[in-house]
Amino acid sequence: PRAPARGRPIGPEPAGCRVAETVFSVSKRPVGIAVSHATAVALGRGHPWILTDSETSDVGGLRPGSLARARSVRGKDLGEFRIEGPGRIAARAWSKIGKNRFSTSSIASRIGGALERRSKLIRGIRGEQATTAFRLIHGEADGLPGLMIDRVADELRVLSMWRGTSAFEREAVDALIDILGGDPSVVMVRHFSDRPKGQLLSVSAFRGDPNPLPFTVEEHGLLFEVDTGLADPFRSRPGFGLYIDQRVNRERIAERIRSSQGGRWLNLFCHTGAFSVAALHAGADEVTSVDLSRPYLKTLEHNLALNAIDSSRHTAIKLDVRRFVEKWSSRDRYDGIILDPPTAATAGRQFWSIRKNQAQLVEQCLSHLTGNGTLLVCRNDHGARVGLRDLVQRAASKLGVKLASIVDAGPGPDFPAVEGFPEGNAFDGVIATRS
Repeated sequence: PRAPARGRPIGPEPAGCRVAETVFSVSKRPVGIAVSHATAVALGRGHPWILTDSETSDVGGLRPGSLARARSVRGKDLGEFRIEGPGRIAARAWSKIGKNRFSTSSIASRIGGALERRSKLIRGIRGEQATTAFRLIHGEADGLPGLMIDRVADELRVLSMWRGTSAFEREAVDALIDILGGDPSVVMVRHFSDRPKGQLLSVSAFRGDPNPLPFTVEEHGLLFEVDTGLADPFRSRPGFGLYIDQRVNRERIAERIRSSQGGRWLNLFCHTGAFSVAALHAGADEVTSVDLSRPYLKTLEHNLALNAIDSSRHTAIKLDVRRFVEKWSSRDRYDGIILDPPTAATAGRQFWSIRKNQAQLVEQCLSHLTGNGTLLVCRNDHGARVGLRDLVQRAASKLGVKLASIVDAGPGPDFPAVEGFPEGNAFDGVIATRS
């Protein structure tokens, strides 16, 4: 999860990820495993994971990443899966039969298909509105379960979300570089632990000589400082200082500001201020950015300077968002508010939970919008009982506030969704406009 000022995981972290010493079995052919009827039904609806339960075969003795042929307890062939090992997720689809079936083609073909789907972004690197940070491979959606690869300027950043990616990650990286051309350095970020807490090498050089120091990337021509984490490799980090899954939403907000010719904006849980930079560059009259992290706010100031933005139009407030809201004057109004909170975070003795606290915060934000004001709300809570659109509608109804519109505001095309697999979504988002 993102921390401390953010908590939205890019993907679920395997449960029970510390592994006792095990003698793994190795087989040249896929072994056969049985899968419970409930899991088989979920697979048929599009979900790509086999979950551990009492009816599913114990895969603890199989090597993570090895192939297994799955059949339901009723005898139905479900396709090939790669073993994950002990934990909540037993295996992930590799060539699944049924809805959202994964290709049986080679890793190189899967990589090629993923790049073709992102060809516009790749071609745009040399355009006038250059973007040099985006996702090239998005795990299950691109047929490479648990493996994410981002382009970060001249480097590649690989995110391994489970132990089993070791079976194909190097081949995937080599195929990606063969197609893209050049000889980029590669950073590996691992989101699981087989060692005691505090001893995990989370970030490492995977290929070449990656830059250990902060550097800049472009997004629609704007500059942002990023840090891939090599200077502090034992600190687990989900991001690198710019959440590229929000790129499209930053442009959506910028378009609204340009069409309304300015306005007063508030960026809550602002992180390193990418939304603030985009809003000010688009012509916002003033932006207030609130975050509890001093390092994030310092990077925000640097990002403003990188883009030659007049800092007199910007106010940074180091404060827990809930404390900021408690002090909010009832007369204080904004033309737009960005609310993209962490899934969970700790501020002193207080604990933030998106499931418990977001609805109230949405109400408070709606009450401080001007007429025709814009509220961007994002959430990463795959187990939520109430959809985000409904949550915002209910908040508005409770306040007696009428909404002129509410539209979906999810991530860009480089973060594709898989039907029936909400765990694979980067986040949910909506933009509400007050009447």
